[in-house]
Amino acid sequence: MRAFDRYAPFVQEYIYQNHWENLRSIQVAAADAIFNTDENVLLTASTASGKTEAAFFPIITLFSEDMPSSVGCIYIGPLKALINDQFSRLNDLCAEADIPVWHWHGDVAQSHKAKLMRHPSGILQITPESLEALLLHKHAAIAKLFGDLRFVVIDEVHSLLRGDRGGQTLCLIERLSRIAGVNPRRIGLSATIGDPEGTGEFLSLGTGRKTIIPKIDAKGSKWRLSMEHFYVKDVQAAEDKQIPDALPVLEEKTDDAPANADPGIGYIFEHTRGKKCLVFVNSREECEMVTTTLRHYCELNHEPDRFLVHHGNLSASYRETAEGIMKDDSQYMTTVTTATLELGIDIGRLERAFQIDAPWTVSSFLQRMGRTGRRELPPEMWFVIREDEPEVRAMLPTTIPWKLLQGIALVQLYLEERWVEPPRLDRLPFSLLYHQTMSTLASCGELSPRALADRVLRLLLNGVPPGRILCLTYTKAAAVEMSSRIAGRLSRWAVAGDDDLHKELSKLLGSLPENHKDYARLEAQARKLFAILLDTPGGMKIQTIHSFCQEVLKRFPLEAKVSPYFEVMDDRTAAEAMDDIKRALLQKIETVPESRAGQALAYLTRNVSEFQFPNIMNSIAAGRNKIVRLFAAYGDAGAVIDELSRRLNVGEKDTAEGLTEAFMAKIDRAETLRLIEAWQHGGVKDKAKAEKLAAVSEAGFPAEMYENYKTAFLTQKGEPYAKAGDRETLKHYAALPESAAAEAERILALEDKLKSVRLLASTRAVLFLAEDLISGYNRFKKVHSKMDYEDLIVLTRALLENRAVADWVLFKLDGGIDHVLIDEAQDTSPDQWAIVKALTADFFAGEGAGEAVRTVFAVGDRKQSIYSFQGADPRGFDEMRKYFAAQSANFDQIHLDVSFRSTAAVLDTVNELFRDGAAAKGVAGEGEDIAHIPFRFGDGGKVELWPLIEPEEGENKDIWLPPVERRGSESTSARLARQIARRIKQSVESRDILVSQNRPVRYKDFMILVQRRNAFVEEMVRECKNAGVNVAGIDKIRLLEQIAIQDLIALGQFLLLPNDDLTLATVLKSPLFGLNDDDLFRLCYGRGTATVWARLGKDEKYATVYGILQDLLDKADYIRPFELYGYVLSTLGGRKKFVERMGYEVEDGLDEFVNLTLAYEQEHVPTLQGFIARIKQDEIEIKRELEQSDADVVRIMTVHGSKGLQAPIVILPDTVRVVGTKKEGGLLWDDIFYYPLTAGDYEKNCAEIKNREAELALEEYRRLLYVALTRAEDRLCICGYRKKNKASDESWYELCRRCFAGISEKKSDGTLVYEKAQQLTVKENEPPAEKELPRPVFSWISQAAPEEDALSRPYTPSRPDDDEQALASPLGENGNSRYRRGRLIHKLLQFLPDVRSADKRQIVRDFLAKEAYGLTADETERICGEVMSLIENPRFSALFGANSRAEVPIMGVVDGRIVSAQVDRLAVFDDRVLVVDFKTNRPAAEKVAEVPSVYIRQLGAYRKLLAEVYPGRKIETWILWTDTARLMEIA
Repeated sequence: MRAFDRYAPFVQEYIYQNHWENLRSIQVAAADAIFNTDENVLLTASTASGKTEAAFFPIITLFSEDMPSSVGCIYIGPLKALINDQFSRLNDLCAEADIPVWHWHGDVAQSHKAKLMRHPSGILQITPESLEALLLHKHAAIAKLFGDLRFVVIDEVHSLLRGDRGGQTLCLIERLSRIAGVNPRRIGLSATIGDPEGTGEFLSLGTGRKTIIPKIDAKGSKWRLSMEHFYVKDVQAAEDKQIPDALPVLEEKTDDAPANADPGIGYIFEHTRGKKCLVFVNSREECEMVTTTLRHYCELNHEPDRFLVHHGNLSASYRETAEGIMKDDSQYMTTVTTATLELGIDIGRLERAFQIDAPWTVSSFLQRMGRTGRRELPPEMWFVIREDEPEVRAMLPTTIPWKLLQGIALVQLYLEERWVEPPRLDRLPFSLLYHQTMSTLASCGELSPRALADRVLRLLLNGVPPGRILCLTYTKAAAVEMSSRIAGRLSRWAVAGDDDLHKELSKLLGSLPENHKDYARLEAQARKLFAILLDTPGGMKIQTIHSFCQEVLKRFPLEAKVSPYFEVMDDRTAAEAMDDIKRALLQKIETVPESRAGQALAYLTRNVSEFQFPNIMNSIAAGRNKIVRLFAAYGDAGAVIDELSRRLNVGEKDTAEGLTEAFMAKIDRAETLRLIEAWQHGGVKDKAKAEKLAAVSEAGFPAEMYENYKTAFLTQKGEPYAKAGDRETLKHYAALPESAAAEAERILALEDKLKSVRLLASTRAVLFLAEDLISGYNRFKKVHSKMDYEDLIVLTRALLENRAVADWVLFKLDGGIDHVLIDEAQDTSPDQWAIVKALTADFFAGEGAGEAVRTVFAVGDRKQSIYSFQGADPRGFDEMRKYFAAQSANFDQIHLDVSFRSTAAVLDTVNELFRDGAAAKGVAGEGEDIAHIPFRFGDGGKVELWPLIEPEEGENKDIWLPPVERRGSESTSARLARQIARRIKQSVESRDILVSQNRPVRYKDFMILVQRRNAFVEEMVRECKNAGVNVAGIDKIRLLEQIAIQDLIALGQFLLLPNDDLTLATVLKSPLFGLNDDDLFRLCYGRGTATVWARLGKDEKYATVYGILQDLLDKADYIRPFELYGYVLSTLGGRKKFVERMGYEVEDGLDEFVNLTLAYEQEHVPTLQGFIARIKQDEIEIKRELEQSDADVVRIMTVHGSKGLQAPIVILPDTVRVVGTKKEGGLLWDDIFYYPLTAGDYEKNCAEIKNREAELALEEYRRLLYVALTRAEDRLCICGYRKKNKASDESWYELCRRCFAGISEKKSDGTLVYEKAQQLTVKENEPPAEKELPRPVFSWISQAAPEEDALSRPYTPSRPDDDEQALASPLGENGNSRYRRGRLIHKLLQFLPDVRSADKRQIVRDFLAKEAYGLTADETERICGEVMSLIENPRFSALFGANSRAEVPIMGVVDGRIVSAQVDRLAVFDDRVLVVDFKTNRPAAEKVAEVPSVYIRQLGAYRKLLAEVYPGRKIETWILWTDTARLMEIA
């Protein structure tokens, strides 16, 4: 049967529609091999010979006869562009037969991939890298996706076989086949294979099949080749030279290049106009340079741009745009490209291809040649060889045109010998072996040993291998500590003397073997253990509670109803996934606004600001598991809302409008008239009430005037007036107080009802959004087999509490768990306690309570429970202690009152402080006294309480001053920081003796503890450095704020876009290359249109720098971010350079950056562009392990970070701040949750919850103080600073001051001191001389800094050097409302002109209704009128018209100074430029003469700067006084 007749009818119809007269030889041969055999097939034929159709016509014919139940064919292509091209071709071909065609790579939408996961079928097109990611991250779905896979088509197979990529591809196919249980046939396609037989053997490896290679008699074809040779022209050097004319070309030029154009690039420019062409180059950098140059020539010739760019590091939209234009036969554009358009892509009626310099291989030449010659056109390639012209005196071999010879040789190799590079199949790719091994292990999940015992050392001594031991802890810190202690003890055993080892073993085991041989064997085992531990691959395994839960879920996936191949997301990945779900939800709501979630979102956006909405979404995300349990308890969101309605006593039909109307309708109108008449006889305030009531009465008591009516009876705080009226008023109506009080009570009742209605509406909206958001997040985790850390705890708890399966799970776990140890038990969350409770349930009942000793050992200190934000609750600790006491007949509660850390002076202070019942509330347990006994009896110590740093005259006077504006005087926090730094410096330099150790104090003895990282911490670090105090810096840093990290990111951005001058300048000035401002000036000055990169390459002075960057550019094309940055930091010495410039603390950031490159590769295809984009959008914090360092430096950290640490001298400076307990919008949890949008929506339920939260927060605040105080070993210093407000009685400072009064002695400077003298004799303990860390020696270190150039410090006109006009005080008459009026007017004038709506007045009213809380209706209407009068005034139409913009940044040089500013409103016209500056919180001037001079100078600077930007145009400057909504021109 003929091949055509064997094809399916829809394939035959496709051939007819495309007017094919006959099938090509390759298609006939392929049909015979695929239809009539079961072997693999290798199709080799020239480009554009129809290989794709040859392979797929038979495949889809077979599919139409027997449709696969999964993906039936995988098409593997080396390039995304090739897959995109083939995707559209195959779609057209398969559409008639309903055979789906899918594509999968980094540019494909997630929705498309999700459809494939739901309905695996048809043909999947994919790159090798994406197939690897699919196997890694979708391991559990492979069997479903490919269970009926029949064919694997590998296109352009030659490109995969010249490196490890071919081996990788075959490994992936083999792995997939084994997982899915299939053995698909393999079909290879290529036009340029040098050794078909060897390739066929390689293709068949592991399949048990042979490879059929059809022999095709290729017809001869004509090529059109041109090879032009040019010397790169240097304009200055070549002005007097004669450039010889080139030989005649295939076609005359169609354009003229500009004068002094580069000869080679100009030649391309002249022969591409009106043509559809490709220009191939050999690197991405050259691709961008050539495109930029050609586009520049278009500008110089005043022609439209006719050049496109295409390479692998461009975004998908750029590449797809270029591909689409090239396929459009009506578009005559030229695309400059790298190898990305080389392979198999049909670009349409392409007329010719240019090749700049020779390609690297014959295969590339043939592939690039093959892009042309389609659709009845002959293949045509024009070589443009560009070389630097040798010097006149140069000799051989310099004068030989090597690039030209390379191009000629490359063409001759093929034309004369038909030689093409053969695949390299003889190598041993060990890196590929390692890579595939690790990939396979990662895809199958972690392999963990059984959870074993608590007595690790005894097990080791009994011969248990370390690799068989698993230690379970609840925190990573505890795991690290346990690992360190075990390793330290074993290392001591290895070198200990016989007597010391005997003591250690005796202490550990209790009794030692009496037999000499047995003891010798035990001692030998002890000495070998450290070496055995070191030789154990991966070391001893130590797990956290999350790792334990992960192991349980892995062992019992069916019982837990989870995928057995689930992966755990780190916090960053989980946050990224949640952000994607949020965006998807908002997009869905936008398309279906009438949905329940859409209506909820509409309600929230009407009632909250744009800044508050992200907080709502974040609250839902943070409380998602509690919300899920809430839905489970009630059934769904609707049932929860019904319960809320019942608790709030709000009916379905209750609305704010309806309740207000009903209230106004019930007003006693006659009584109202009596009140009006009485108040009209009173004073000013009473008459104002009368006017309000009269206005409401005359209008007929409408609901819209309820707010006005309310203010007659309630104050602005919502309370009844203390006096209903003055004496004259009461004379006219004696019953007025009772009447007003009764109406006030009625209003208050309505206000409570309105609060409940608003609360129900806002909580309902949040619930509906939460339901969709959480279901979307759970769906994402289910589809991708992912879990977050909280899921591990929650699902394990659910598994162990599910009695249907829990008995079986516990039975299987029971064999390995006899003892449960819980460290830091006070910080264990309720979910974790539930897991412990389930694990130990059989310890006390049934057969589990048999003869074997089974114990629960919990270590904790209620007083140190300070992690409520992580779910810790000290009440849970108390409850579990009672639970185990009731369960066990042998329960011991041991109180550890002896402190081994602190001296008596410190402990006496702690005991005295918490003897006070108010201070001890929430710290001590029920019936517990806080009384510590010092172990270090006789050691001297001291506690000091410094006087509080008070504000000086003028300091912190304007507390409403914006933080960006400069303060005139020094803050109290800065003064305290300086005082502490000087005291530390003085103690160290004066060799102050630490009496308990009889040695001088060192910097490392000091630890400064703060409640949180804020501006004071930065001030403390700065003052320490100014005083010459060695300081370790902050214990937690933001990665992206580190200069070294910014430099590394800039390097990555440069490698992605070399022509970005600013980024390159950043890289050059970084420590990596060390160029200075003079170097940058040399590179930038007078460069014209040339890029800094181009200038760098031409300047011999920077040849080394250029060479390094060029090498990195070459590497960036093919190596992963981890390898790239590892090369920069190690091989190129980047880490050393950063440390030399910035100090050793920079290494923490560098280590985390390298870790991020590795972490990125686990979740994403490792591209540089993707990594840079990912890291820039994350706010990554690094905790610096300051306690691990032996450096002699002062440590500064939070109290939370100091948990478990200690220091000889502890300083507490942040003692006045009290934990915030104010009412605000947010999630409030009881057994159900409420979501008030503002503090004004708090009804009684919310108020009770908030009061309870406030009390619990204060209790933890006092426990935090306990932790801070007990970090001190010898000395404790308590100090503080305040701003304007007095220190609260609840503050740490006041608590300590009150307790200190009875035990301390007051010094002359006001310092309170409590001291215990040293009683024990201590040998003098001079610290050993510490080895000086190697530091680079720079001469400038000891020199004074040079005077800064005026140009180096930008001048900001809005923040002048001299004093501004005083602010309008918010405390003055109408001050607060006037300030808020100005701010509202400023914001309205900023965005309102850009609103395209006919009813702007209504938009203003809506905005003010939401933002102008606290202002009366009259005030808001007056604001609306003032704003609209400005917007609608024809005189000012230019200021707010289409030619104007808000918040325009400007920068330049004026009178020798850099000016950096932001103009509030800028309008630009042909003849003039209008500048408007808003003055919001300043008193308005009545005339120009009253305007402060600083404003005149500010606008003058704007005028001068804009005159340079817009020469020849008149610059007009205006001030808008928002206080009075009036414009004033400043000439």
